[in-house]
Amino acid sequence: MVLAWCGFAVLALFFLLYITPRKGAFFGDEGWYMYTAFRALRHGELDLFLPQAPAYLFNTAFMTILGAGYLPLRWVYTLCSMAAGVAIMTGVGGARGYNKVIIPLGLCCILVAGLSSVVNYQNGPSLFLLMGLGLYWLSRKTVQPVLFVGGQIASGLCLAFSSMVNFTVAPGLVLICLWLLYTAWRRKDVRLAVSPLSCGVFYSLMLGVYLSKLGLGELFNIPKGHGFHFERLQDILALGALVPACWALYWLIERIAGRAGATSKLQNRYAYNPASVGLFLATLVAAAYMVRFLLVMAMILPPFPLTLVPAVHPLIILPQYAYAVLCLAVFYGDWTTELQRRGVFCVAALLAYWAQQTFYSDIPVNISMVFASGYFMALGLMMLSTRTGRVGRVIISISAVFFVAGCLVHLYYGGWTTETRLTGPKVELDNPRFSGILESPERAETFTKIKQAYAEYGCKDKVLITFRNTSLIYYYLDHKAPKRLSYISQNFGMYMEEIRAILESGRPWCVFYSENVDLISNEEEERVVMELIETHAENRVVLGNDEPRHLYDDFILYTGPKSSGNRAE
Repeated sequence: MVLAWCGFAVLALFFLLYITPRKGAFFGDEGWYMYTAFRALRHGELDLFLPQAPAYLFNTAFMTILGAGYLPLRWVYTLCSMAAGVAIMTGVGGARGYNKVIIPLGLCCILVAGLSSVVNYQNGPSLFLLMGLGLYWLSRKTVQPVLFVGGQIASGLCLAFSSMVNFTVAPGLVLICLWLLYTAWRRKDVRLAVSPLSCGVFYSLMLGVYLSKLGLGELFNIPKGHGFHFERLQDILALGALVPACWALYWLIERIAGRAGATSKLQNRYAYNPASVGLFLATLVAAAYMVRFLLVMAMILPPFPLTLVPAVHPLIILPQYAYAVLCLAVFYGDWTTELQRRGVFCVAALLAYWAQQTFYSDIPVNISMVFASGYFMALGLMMLSTRTGRVGRVIISISAVFFVAGCLVHLYYGGWTTETRLTGPKVELDNPRFSGILESPERAETFTKIKQAYAEYGCKDKVLITFRNTSLIYYYLDHKAPKRLSYISQNFGMYMEEIRAILESGRPWCVFYSENVDLISNEEEERVVMELIETHAENRVVLGNDEPRHLYDDFILYTGPKSSGNRAE
């Protein structure tokens, strides 16, 4: 137990003090999250691209206390995720016996898992959901009336937060609250209704205030890349059912073998345990994929042709592995315990949230579980621990270490976008909001050039457009984005008419564009937009594309409109 907690403490310090600053600044989604939170703080703006998911207001609230800096919000998210992990694991299973070891192992998994490092509309639902459920069960363990009621109210508030960060999960939240009300009725304990009822009160108040400021019409303004994705239903159902189907087959084979007497011999001779064997096999398969990934990254093996173990990104491997561990725990946990029943309820709630978020978002289905993968691991390992002996607990520890190591490898290679590497020379950016964020000298130079060009060409008083997932520039420069253009991803499609209207309005404008990001769709549509910008531009200023190239180090500034008889060079 002491070793596990010491390991978690060392990893937490390493993550907070070394990894978090050296991850650098992310131009894409994180940049947009920071921009929207900052504009709400400084200018009271709410209609910023995705009105159906006001997660940025939580970061705005944190900014009012901690300032508008980037790094403090990363630390806040880490602390919130740790609080959610402690709440759900102690609420589900308590902190007795072997759980004293499982809890730090689970926290290590939660600490390093995920895609973004600030609270957002993707990771927020699962974070606040589990914090709310954890507080609900923790409050039931106390005999102090004040603590009980306080815990229930806090639980309701967190459950309300889980949908306020992303309205798409509201149907799932309704089902959860109805089940909690049914539990109160079944147990004939009206006090247990405090959490779901307070959730309804808090949610109604927050939603009412938000809509009064936003306007009901704006709520139905759906940006590209979001909305009803009926074509994804088959993929969502397939991904959700594939792993449970594999474990169902494993369970069936094990039962048939058990009736034939084959497993009893193994149990007597080798302390055979099907849950431990299943976890070992899942870890072995995931490790094979990770080894292949490392060999490809080291250029020892080519990514193609495909072999028995194809090259797959850790962002796919690790969430699927975590989901496999969780599903194995559902099959082989001890159903006679309260821990198992509560754990399965969390599994159902998490999957309901995941399916709803994935249905309404354009994120690839095969990586969409990444936002809850740390919680999958923590819950799965805790549920499995009730059915494993000494050997099984060793395998559980190996599983947690493998998952953490895989996530660290993922971070080392720059995460999903490969924007930055943790190692190498680092410098601090010259911007008070980026205090403590460390970047490579090349990327720091890019930021400096953007700032200088912005000032030199008077962009402060002009309409500013920046795309190719570069919303961070709006936050960096504290410049308001045009309506519906605060986040332009080539993958979601270009906002042609909005961009054309600005270029042809006669008002002065600036456009920042980065070319060296490999995106996956709508290339023809982007080509048309760039031709339109080139046609209307007065100046074309190259801000950097020197070797070695880093993502987002090749910005070009276009300014317009073009004066009569002049052309962009």
